[in-house]
Amino acid sequence: MPEAVQGASKDTKALTQQLMPNDVNLTKEEVTFSFSTSRAPAVLMYVSSKTQDYLAVVLRNNGSLQVRYNLGGLREPFAIDVDQRNLANGQPHSINMSRHNRSISIQVQSKHTYI
Repeated sequence: MPEAVQGASKDTKALTQQLMPNDVNLTKEEVTFSFSTSRAPAVLMYVSSKTQDYLAVVLRNNGSLQVRYNLGGLREPFAIDVDQRNLANGQPHSINMSRHNRSISIQVQSKHTYI
């Protein structure tokens, strides 16, 4: 049963769920999330393992989207500039990302609202 994460803000619903050992798969992730912010830089997502492997989605200082990862004992972490637009514009954006081994697929959708 999911439980609330201590320290989560009242505006954020953060849940954690215990995984059974056979549910853990370090060779792939599939993630879909949405965000809206007016501030950059920002870490939108960070996934790590007990090793030094990690996968991060960040907004750089100029609001552009970048994926950073170090998987499978690589010597140097990789950085992929995904979208050069300023996504720290207060508008809603959705990210669909999947990774299988060292292959990453990323889709960014922006929803513009007009007043």
